[in-house]
Amino acid sequence: MVKVTTVPSGLKYSVTYDGENTPPNTYGSYSVKIKINEPNHYGEISEILTIKKPDANISLSGLAKVYDGKQSPVVVSITPSGLKYNITYSGSDIPPTDPGTYSVQLTVSDDIYQGSATGELIITKAVGSIKINNQNQKYDGNPKNITVTTVPAGLKHIVRYTQKGVDFSQPISAGIYDVNITLDDVRYQGSKIEILTISKKQAAVNFSNLVSTADGNPKPPIITTTPINLNIIVQYTDAEGQKMASAPSKPGVYKVFVTLKETNYSGSFEKELKINATDPFGEPVVYPQNPAFLFGIVDISGSPVPEGDVIGAYVGDQFRGKQQVIISDNKSYVTLGISVLQEGERMRLKLFNEYSC
Repeated sequence: MVKVTTVPSGLKYSVTYDGENTPPNTYGSYSVKIKINEPNHYGEISEILTIKKPDANISLSGLAKVYDGKQSPVVVSITPSGLKYNITYSGSDIPPTDPGTYSVQLTVSDDIYQGSATGELIITKAVGSIKINNQNQKYDGNPKNITVTTVPAGLKHIVRYTQKGVDFSQPISAGIYDVNITLDDVRYQGSKIEILTISKKQAAVNFSNLVSTADGNPKPPIITTTPINLNIIVQYTDAEGQKMASAPSKPGVYKVFVTLKETNYSGSFEKELKINATDPFGEPVVYPQNPAFLFGIVDISGSPVPEGDVIGAYVGDQFRGKQQVIISDNKSYVTLGISVLQEGERMRLKLFNEYSC
Protein backbone atom coordinates (compact mmCIF):
# COMPACT_ATOMS: atom_id res chain seq x y z
CA MET A 1 0.00 0.00 0.00
CA VAL A 2 1.00 3.66 -0.32
CA LYS A 3 2.27 5.69 2.63
CA VAL A 4 0.25 8.83 3.42
CA THR A 5 1.16 11.82 5.60
CA THR A 6 -1.18 14.79 6.27
CA VAL A 7 -0.81 18.38 7.35
CA PRO A 8 -1.96 18.88 10.00
CA SER A 9 -0.77 15.44 10.95
CA GLY A 10 -3.07 12.74 12.08
CA LEU A 11 -6.00 13.57 9.87
CA LYS A 12 -8.25 10.74 8.90
CA TYR A 13 -8.27 9.76 5.21
CA SER A 14 -9.37 7.01 2.81
CA VAL A 15 -7.32 5.38 0.00
CA THR A 16 -8.58 3.51 -3.07
CA TYR A 17 -6.59 1.60 -5.71
CA ASP A 18 -8.34 1.57 -9.06
CA GLY A 19 -11.48 2.20 -7.00
CA GLU A 20 -10.74 -0.67 -4.62
CA ASN A 21 -10.03 -0.30 -0.94
CA THR A 22 -7.71 -3.31 -0.83
CA PRO A 23 -4.10 -2.54 -1.75
CA PRO A 24 -2.83 -4.55 -4.81
CA ASN A 25 -0.24 -7.28 -4.38
CA THR A 26 0.73 -7.96 -8.00
CA TYR A 27 2.96 -5.92 -10.30
CA GLY A 28 1.35 -3.25 -12.47
CA SER A 29 0.23 0.40 -12.44
CA TYR A 30 -2.73 1.52 -10.29
CA SER A 31 -4.68 4.77 -9.97
CA VAL A 32 -4.50 5.85 -6.30
CA LYS A 33 -6.96 8.37 -4.79
CA ILE A 34 -6.54 9.73 -1.27
CA LYS A 35 -9.43 11.68 0.37
CA ILE A 36 -9.46 13.50 3.75
CA ASN A 37 -12.36 12.39 5.97
CA GLU A 38 -12.57 15.24 8.57
CA PRO A 39 -15.46 17.70 9.41
CA ASN A 40 -13.10 20.65 9.52
CA HIS A 41 -10.64 19.76 6.78
CA TYR A 42 -10.93 18.89 3.16
CA GLY A 43 -8.43 17.44 0.72
CA GLU A 44 -8.13 14.99 -2.16
CA ILE A 45 -5.19 13.83 -4.33
CA SER A 46 -4.65 11.33 -7.18
CA GLU A 47 -1.37 9.49 -7.92
CA ILE A 48 -0.12 6.44 -9.79
CA LEU A 49 1.22 3.45 -7.88
CA THR A 50 3.64 1.27 -9.85
CA ILE A 51 4.60 -2.14 -8.56
CA LYS A 52 7.63 -3.50 -10.46
CA LYS A 53 8.68 -7.09 -10.87
CA PRO A 54 11.80 -7.95 -8.86
CA ASP A 55 15.01 -8.20 -10.89
CA ALA A 56 16.43 -11.62 -11.51
CA ASN A 57 20.19 -12.09 -11.15
CA ILE A 58 21.53 -13.05 -14.62
CA SER A 59 25.01 -14.23 -15.57
CA LEU A 60 26.28 -15.07 -19.08
CA SER A 61 29.37 -17.23 -19.54
CA GLY A 62 30.93 -19.32 -22.29
CA LEU A 63 31.27 -16.21 -24.46
CA ALA A 64 34.55 -17.36 -26.04
CA LYS A 65 34.35 -20.49 -28.18
CA VAL A 66 36.43 -22.27 -30.80
CA TYR A 67 34.74 -23.53 -33.94
CA ASP A 68 33.98 -27.26 -33.74
CA GLY A 69 31.24 -27.63 -36.34
CA LYS A 70 28.49 -27.54 -33.71
CA GLN A 71 26.16 -24.83 -32.39
CA SER A 72 27.75 -22.70 -29.67
CA PRO A 73 25.10 -21.43 -27.21
CA VAL A 74 26.25 -19.35 -24.25
CA VAL A 75 25.85 -20.62 -20.70
CA VAL A 76 23.03 -18.85 -18.80
CA SER A 77 22.77 -18.72 -14.99
CA ILE A 78 19.63 -17.10 -13.41
CA THR A 79 18.65 -16.61 -9.79
CA PRO A 80 15.97 -17.64 -8.87
CA SER A 81 16.59 -20.73 -10.92
CA GLY A 82 14.11 -22.04 -13.44
CA LEU A 83 12.93 -18.68 -14.75
CA LYS A 84 11.88 -18.59 -18.36
CA TYR A 85 13.82 -16.36 -20.74
CA ASN A 86 14.31 -15.53 -24.43
CA ILE A 87 17.81 -15.29 -25.93
CA THR A 88 18.97 -14.14 -29.38
CA TYR A 89 22.30 -14.12 -31.18
CA SER A 90 22.58 -11.07 -33.44
CA GLY A 91 18.81 -11.23 -33.77
CA SER A 92 18.54 -14.98 -34.37
CA ASP A 93 16.99 -17.51 -32.01
CA ILE A 94 19.43 -20.19 -33.23
CA PRO A 95 22.86 -20.39 -31.58
CA PRO A 96 25.58 -19.75 -34.16
CA THR A 97 28.02 -22.33 -35.50
CA ASP A 98 30.50 -20.49 -37.72
CA PRO A 99 33.34 -18.30 -36.44
CA GLY A 100 32.45 -14.66 -35.90
CA THR A 101 31.30 -12.10 -33.34
CA TYR A 102 27.67 -12.22 -32.23
CA SER A 103 25.61 -9.83 -30.08
CA VAL A 104 23.80 -11.77 -27.32
CA GLN A 105 20.53 -10.41 -25.89
CA LEU A 106 18.69 -12.22 -23.04
CA THR A 107 15.29 -11.14 -21.63
CA VAL A 108 13.47 -12.80 -18.71
CA SER A 109 9.87 -13.77 -19.60
CA ASP A 110 8.37 -14.53 -16.18
CA ASP A 111 5.14 -13.46 -14.43
CA ILE A 112 6.95 -12.42 -11.27
CA TYR A 113 10.56 -11.57 -12.19
CA GLN A 114 12.07 -9.33 -14.79
CA GLY A 115 15.55 -8.78 -16.11
CA SER A 116 17.80 -8.62 -19.17
CA ALA A 117 21.45 -9.09 -20.00
CA THR A 118 23.68 -8.48 -23.00
CA GLY A 119 26.99 -9.93 -24.05
CA GLU A 120 29.24 -10.66 -27.00
CA LEU A 121 29.87 -14.22 -28.17
CA ILE A 122 33.12 -14.70 -30.08
CA ILE A 123 33.69 -17.93 -31.98
CA THR A 124 37.26 -18.13 -33.24
CA LYS A 125 38.48 -20.24 -36.13
CA ALA A 126 39.76 -23.71 -35.35
CA VAL A 127 43.39 -24.51 -36.11
CA GLY A 128 43.88 -26.56 -39.27
CA SER A 129 46.86 -28.78 -40.02
CA ILE A 130 49.16 -28.11 -42.99
CA LYS A 131 51.49 -30.65 -44.60
CA ILE A 132 53.94 -29.91 -47.43
CA ASN A 133 55.47 -32.25 -50.03
CA ASN A 134 57.77 -31.82 -53.05
CA GLN A 135 60.17 -29.54 -51.19
CA ASN A 136 63.18 -30.78 -53.17
CA GLN A 137 62.97 -30.53 -56.94
CA LYS A 138 65.36 -30.25 -59.89
CA TYR A 139 65.48 -27.45 -62.42
CA ASP A 140 63.98 -28.24 -65.82
CA GLY A 141 62.78 -24.83 -67.01
CA ASN A 142 59.23 -25.34 -65.73
CA PRO A 143 57.55 -23.73 -62.69
CA LYS A 144 58.04 -25.64 -59.45
CA ASN A 145 55.28 -25.71 -56.86
CA ILE A 146 55.07 -27.50 -53.55
CA THR A 147 52.16 -29.81 -52.79
CA VAL A 148 49.95 -28.77 -49.86
CA THR A 149 47.54 -31.04 -48.00
CA THR A 150 45.36 -29.94 -45.10
CA VAL A 151 43.45 -31.50 -42.24
CA PRO A 152 40.50 -31.24 -42.65
CA ALA A 153 41.10 -31.96 -46.31
CA GLY A 154 40.52 -29.35 -48.99
CA LEU A 155 40.95 -26.18 -46.93
CA LYS A 156 41.58 -23.06 -48.99
CA HIS A 157 45.09 -21.70 -48.61
CA ILE A 158 47.49 -19.10 -49.95
CA VAL A 159 51.08 -20.03 -50.88
CA ARG A 160 53.74 -17.33 -51.06
CA TYR A 161 57.25 -17.91 -52.39
CA THR A 162 60.04 -15.46 -51.58
CA GLN A 163 63.78 -15.35 -52.14
CA LYS A 164 65.82 -12.65 -50.41
CA GLY A 165 62.67 -10.60 -49.92
CA VAL A 166 61.50 -10.87 -53.55
CA ASP A 167 58.13 -12.50 -54.27
CA PHE A 168 57.78 -15.22 -56.91
CA SER A 169 54.41 -16.40 -58.15
CA GLN A 170 55.93 -19.69 -59.32
CA PRO A 171 59.65 -20.36 -58.84
CA ILE A 172 61.51 -21.62 -61.91
CA SER A 173 65.24 -20.99 -61.43
CA ALA A 174 67.45 -23.12 -59.23
CA GLY A 175 67.82 -21.80 -55.69
CA ILE A 176 66.38 -21.83 -52.18
CA TYR A 177 62.97 -20.24 -51.60
CA ASP A 178 61.06 -19.45 -48.43
CA VAL A 179 57.52 -20.82 -48.60
CA ASN A 180 54.77 -19.31 -46.44
CA ILE A 181 51.42 -21.16 -46.43
CA THR A 182 48.41 -19.46 -44.83
CA LEU A 183 44.96 -21.00 -44.50
CA ASP A 184 42.31 -18.81 -46.16
CA ASP A 185 39.20 -20.53 -44.83
CA VAL A 186 36.13 -19.18 -43.07
CA ARG A 187 36.28 -21.85 -40.36
CA TYR A 188 39.97 -22.73 -39.97
CA GLN A 189 43.15 -20.78 -39.43
CA GLY A 190 46.81 -21.73 -39.50
CA SER A 191 50.13 -21.05 -41.20
CA LYS A 192 53.41 -22.83 -41.88
CA ILE A 193 56.84 -21.81 -43.11
CA GLU A 194 58.99 -24.23 -45.09
CA ILE A 195 61.83 -24.24 -47.64
CA LEU A 196 61.63 -25.13 -51.35
CA THR A 197 64.95 -26.17 -52.88
CA ILE A 198 65.31 -26.28 -56.67
CA SER A 199 68.65 -27.90 -57.41
CA LYS A 200 70.73 -27.28 -60.51
CA LYS A 201 70.48 -29.67 -63.45
CA GLN A 202 73.57 -31.59 -64.52
CA ALA A 203 74.85 -30.26 -67.86
CA ALA A 204 76.89 -32.15 -70.44
CA VAL A 205 80.28 -30.95 -71.70
CA ASN A 206 81.87 -32.29 -74.87
CA PHE A 207 85.57 -32.05 -75.73
CA SER A 208 87.29 -32.25 -79.10
CA ASN A 209 90.78 -31.39 -80.42
CA LEU A 210 92.32 -32.96 -77.33
CA VAL A 211 95.30 -34.08 -79.40
CA SER A 212 97.20 -31.56 -81.51
CA THR A 213 100.68 -30.84 -82.84
CA ALA A 214 102.78 -28.01 -81.51
CA ASP A 215 103.28 -25.05 -83.84
CA GLY A 216 104.06 -22.28 -81.34
CA ASN A 217 100.41 -21.27 -80.80
CA PRO A 218 98.17 -22.10 -77.81
CA LYS A 219 96.27 -25.34 -78.31
CA PRO A 220 93.01 -25.14 -76.34
CA PRO A 221 90.51 -27.93 -76.94
CA ILE A 222 87.12 -27.23 -78.46
CA ILE A 223 84.55 -27.32 -75.63
CA THR A 224 80.81 -27.37 -76.20
CA THR A 225 77.97 -27.69 -73.70
CA THR A 226 74.50 -29.18 -73.66
CA PRO A 227 72.43 -26.99 -73.45
CA ILE A 228 74.51 -24.84 -75.77
CA ASN A 229 76.43 -21.70 -74.82
CA LEU A 230 76.59 -22.29 -71.09
CA ASN A 231 79.11 -20.20 -69.18
CA ILE A 232 82.18 -22.21 -68.21
CA ILE A 233 85.47 -21.73 -66.40
CA VAL A 234 88.43 -23.52 -68.04
CA GLN A 235 91.70 -24.18 -66.22
CA TYR A 236 94.85 -26.04 -67.23
CA THR A 237 97.54 -27.82 -65.20
CA ASP A 238 100.87 -29.11 -66.40
CA ALA A 239 102.39 -32.55 -65.82
CA GLU A 240 103.45 -31.48 -62.29
CA GLY A 241 99.94 -30.33 -61.43
CA GLN A 242 100.83 -26.63 -61.49
CA LYS A 243 98.06 -24.27 -62.61
CA MET A 244 98.61 -22.45 -65.89
CA ALA A 245 97.48 -18.93 -66.75
CA SER A 246 96.32 -19.88 -70.25
CA ALA A 247 96.08 -22.73 -72.72
CA PRO A 248 99.43 -24.52 -73.29
CA SER A 249 101.40 -24.32 -76.50
CA LYS A 250 104.43 -26.53 -75.86
CA PRO A 251 104.50 -30.31 -76.38
CA GLY A 252 103.36 -32.24 -73.34
CA VAL A 253 100.42 -33.83 -71.52
CA TYR A 254 98.11 -31.48 -69.64
CA LYS A 255 94.90 -31.62 -67.64
CA VAL A 256 91.87 -29.57 -68.64
CA PHE A 257 89.33 -28.73 -65.91
CA VAL A 258 85.94 -27.31 -66.87
CA THR A 259 83.45 -25.98 -64.31
CA LEU A 260 79.96 -24.71 -65.11
CA LYS A 261 79.20 -21.16 -63.94
CA GLU A 262 75.42 -21.05 -64.34
CA THR A 263 72.38 -20.35 -62.19
CA ASN A 264 70.49 -23.43 -63.30
CA TYR A 265 73.16 -25.90 -64.41
CA SER A 266 76.05 -27.57 -62.62
CA GLY A 267 78.92 -29.82 -63.52
CA SER A 268 82.69 -30.18 -63.40
CA PHE A 269 84.70 -32.14 -65.92
CA GLU A 270 88.30 -33.24 -66.44
CA LYS A 271 90.08 -34.33 -69.61
CA GLU A 272 93.63 -34.95 -70.78
CA LEU A 273 95.05 -32.59 -73.41
CA LYS A 274 98.07 -33.73 -75.42
CA ILE A 275 100.27 -31.53 -77.59
CA ASN A 276 102.67 -33.56 -79.74
CA ALA A 277 105.94 -32.35 -81.07
CA THR A 278 106.17 -32.01 -84.85
CA ASP A 279 107.08 -35.44 -86.21
CA PRO A 280 110.46 -35.77 -87.98
CA PHE A 281 109.20 -37.81 -90.87
CA GLY A 282 108.53 -35.00 -93.30
CA GLU A 283 106.26 -35.64 -96.29
CA PRO A 284 106.12 -39.15 -97.78
CA VAL A 285 106.93 -40.06 -101.36
CA VAL A 286 103.76 -40.60 -103.38
CA TYR A 287 103.57 -42.91 -106.42
CA PRO A 288 100.66 -42.95 -108.86
CA GLN A 289 99.76 -46.55 -108.08
CA ASN A 290 96.92 -47.22 -105.65
CA PRO A 291 98.18 -47.14 -102.05
CA ALA A 292 98.11 -50.10 -99.72
CA PHE A 293 96.40 -49.79 -96.35
CA LEU A 294 97.55 -51.20 -93.06
CA PHE A 295 95.16 -51.49 -90.08
CA GLY A 296 96.67 -52.48 -86.78
CA ILE A 297 96.79 -52.24 -83.01
CA VAL A 298 99.87 -50.52 -81.62
CA ASP A 299 101.26 -51.20 -78.17
CA ILE A 300 104.54 -51.18 -76.31
CA SER A 301 105.03 -54.25 -74.13
CA GLY A 302 101.27 -54.74 -74.04
CA SER A 303 100.43 -51.10 -73.15
CA PRO A 304 98.62 -48.84 -75.65
CA VAL A 305 100.75 -46.06 -77.09
CA PRO A 306 99.46 -42.50 -76.45
CA GLU A 307 96.92 -41.04 -78.79
CA GLY A 308 98.53 -38.67 -81.28
CA ASP A 309 101.76 -40.61 -81.62
CA VAL A 310 102.72 -41.06 -85.27
CA ILE A 311 103.52 -44.27 -87.15
CA GLY A 312 105.81 -43.80 -90.15
CA ALA A 313 106.27 -46.39 -92.95
CA TYR A 314 109.56 -46.89 -94.82
CA VAL A 315 110.59 -49.03 -97.79
CA GLY A 316 114.33 -49.12 -97.46
CA ASP A 317 115.30 -45.54 -96.72
CA GLN A 318 112.37 -44.07 -98.62
CA PHE A 319 109.53 -42.59 -96.53
CA ARG A 320 106.18 -43.82 -97.93
CA GLY A 321 103.42 -42.84 -95.42
CA LYS A 322 102.46 -41.75 -91.89
CA GLN A 323 99.35 -41.63 -89.65
CA GLN A 324 98.51 -40.61 -86.07
CA VAL A 325 97.39 -43.22 -83.55
CA ILE A 326 93.87 -43.04 -82.16
CA ILE A 327 92.51 -44.54 -78.95
CA SER A 328 89.29 -46.57 -78.79
CA ASP A 329 88.19 -48.94 -76.01
CA ASN A 330 91.58 -48.48 -74.33
CA LYS A 331 93.41 -49.72 -77.44
CA SER A 332 95.67 -47.80 -79.83
CA TYR A 333 94.66 -48.13 -83.48
CA VAL A 334 96.21 -46.90 -86.71
CA THR A 335 94.99 -47.06 -90.31
CA LEU A 336 98.03 -46.27 -92.44
CA GLY A 337 98.02 -45.55 -96.17
CA ILE A 338 101.33 -46.60 -97.88
CA SER A 339 102.44 -45.52 -101.32
CA VAL A 340 103.50 -48.62 -103.30
CA LEU A 341 105.96 -48.66 -106.20
CA GLN A 342 106.04 -52.37 -107.04
CA GLU A 343 104.79 -55.67 -105.71
CA GLY A 344 106.84 -57.44 -103.07
CA GLU A 345 108.25 -54.36 -101.35
CA ARG A 346 109.17 -54.86 -97.74
CA MET A 347 108.06 -52.23 -95.25
CA ARG A 348 109.33 -51.24 -91.83
CA LEU A 349 107.44 -49.07 -89.32
CA LYS A 350 108.73 -46.42 -86.98
CA LEU A 351 106.86 -44.95 -83.96
CA PHE A 352 107.33 -41.30 -83.01
CA ASN A 353 106.30 -39.49 -79.85
CA GLU A 354 107.56 -36.35 -78.22
CA TYR A 355 110.04 -38.24 -76.05
CA SER A 356 111.58 -40.86 -78.33
CA CYS A 357 111.82 -41.79 -81.97
